[in-house]
Amino acid sequence: MPLPKDLIAMATAAGYKQGAHKVRDSQASLEKYVPNTLAMHANILNRFTTWHWHNATEKAKDMNTTPPDFDTIRSCVLGKNAPAPDMADVKDFFRFYIACSRGRITANGRPTAESMVSRAEDFYRAFTLETGTETDERQHSEIYRWIRCVLTAEGVLEDRKKPKHNLDRVALDRLLHAIWHDLIVPHERMRIQLHLLLILYVTTGARVGGLFGGDVTYKDIEIVQTRRVGGGYRYFWRFDQRFVKNNRNTDNNTFGSSVRDHDVLMYSATPLLLSLAFSDHAMFGFGDLGALYELDIPVEDNEIILRWHEDAMNLPIFRSVARDGIVSRTQMDENTFRRYFHQALKIAGYVGVSPSIHQIRRFLGKQVDERYTEVERCQHLTQTDRNIFGSSYVANCSSVDGLGAFLGEQADHSAVNFFQGIEKFRETGAPNVLPAAIEKALWQKREVVDLEEQISLAVTADHKTKLSGNLRNLRRKLKATALAEYRDQWVRDRRDWKLLTRGKVSPGTSTSDGNLVVAFIPELERVERLMLSTQPLSSECMQRATHDLYTLASKGFAILYYPGEQPIAGRCKFCNVEIESM
Repeated sequence: MPLPKDLIAMATAAGYKQGAHKVRDSQASLEKYVPNTLAMHANILNRFTTWHWHNATEKAKDMNTTPPDFDTIRSCVLGKNAPAPDMADVKDFFRFYIACSRGRITANGRPTAESMVSRAEDFYRAFTLETGTETDERQHSEIYRWIRCVLTAEGVLEDRKKPKHNLDRVALDRLLHAIWHDLIVPHERMRIQLHLLLILYVTTGARVGGLFGGDVTYKDIEIVQTRRVGGGYRYFWRFDQRFVKNNRNTDNNTFGSSVRDHDVLMYSATPLLLSLAFSDHAMFGFGDLGALYELDIPVEDNEIILRWHEDAMNLPIFRSVARDGIVSRTQMDENTFRRYFHQALKIAGYVGVSPSIHQIRRFLGKQVDERYTEVERCQHLTQTDRNIFGSSYVANCSSVDGLGAFLGEQADHSAVNFFQGIEKFRETGAPNVLPAAIEKALWQKREVVDLEEQISLAVTADHKTKLSGNLRNLRRKLKATALAEYRDQWVRDRRDWKLLTRGKVSPGTSTSDGNLVVAFIPELERVERLMLSTQPLSSECMQRATHDLYTLASKGFAILYYPGEQPIAGRCKFCNVEIESM
């Protein structure tokens, strides 16, 4: 056992100084909340101070005195040991909060009742954290009841919730078909990345931010080759999520999920991953896919663990791609993924529903709940609060076949799956662009014309640039709103026509021309054909498909040639002129 003087010497050498952190260590609840929560706290306390400042300013006007400044008010109402507000003040503050807030799903344009209950909970937590003053739990209960009951009865708030739907296997198939058959991308790598991201989401049930909270790199994946029943080899791998909700230590704490091969190319993540890895030269010990396929597992082993090059460990897998097709070394951002995701679902014919990755998470949660224990479900979905599942991870429609249960018959979940899913929002041939006449009429709106006149009269270049940006944003907003309304009306008319003609209508045709570059890229044509099929592939076919995916991920297609017309040694096949000199 070390002597006391030796322990003191060791602590001093390590930088310890008695009482150096006394002020900070005397504070409670440090690091209790994550940055996003603290940002919400700061926002609501700023509004609370603004409400107080507004009241003080109005009183000063009535008394003809100088109004206090904002910072003075803040130090008074949010200073250390500041008194807790009484119930009447809290209620008036939330009337103020509601009046200066906007909702997205209510008819009156205000927040929903439940969202305001959440803000009230945030307020009490933030106030206590900022001032150190505890608030009355009885007041909390009264405020929550007042928001839910009184304000809804007065019509100030609406008790409305966003409909919950599931994005199931049928919708996933349509989504992947749209990505490979119709979606326009700046580089074929983007198509592969989008596909792999979706397979990871359906496998792990990750939140959308779980793959975009930071860089998803090769160090987050451990890949293994193993024996296939009946001969040959297959792959499985572990994917570690770092950016799960409330994970404060992303460097050391990870949440792993296994990913396996599938005989249907559309559902198999490994060919997608390998195509990206070899395009990035990330695989240790193998220069190309052919070398990897020569790898044999020793007789005494059942698996062999592959690894990445050290200099590729921190390389993002899902990379941003510029409009000119240049692949960067930085991670694709979440907004880019959302844009492609929504575009693909629109192409697939879904109208009047807001698709989200959480719909995938919800559907996976339902399937997992039927097959695994509650603990296993919570572990897989990284959802520590078991009570949350019943309130937030079920669709609005019951999962029970009530008649079958009552009659003691085998359950038929066809109706359940339809009403829980998003298929009812799909209509083949739904338009994705506005008719020219409608778009032209948008540009004649008074607000557009006024902005155009302001631009023509602008004196300075900076002012003109700012107004031009405002005009672009206005046009984008008007066009998006008009397209949504046009699509809704088109679907209604189409479905009415089906009823009036007793279903005797010509089949709906896609408004997309499909992927027009397949004639120039035979690899894309072959992969697209396989991606549109649910037929299992042999090992040899899967390897050939992976080779084609690698070509798509690694090769630039800025200049396209018909098959057989590519330059030979840098010269035109027909006139023998150097391509660079043209």
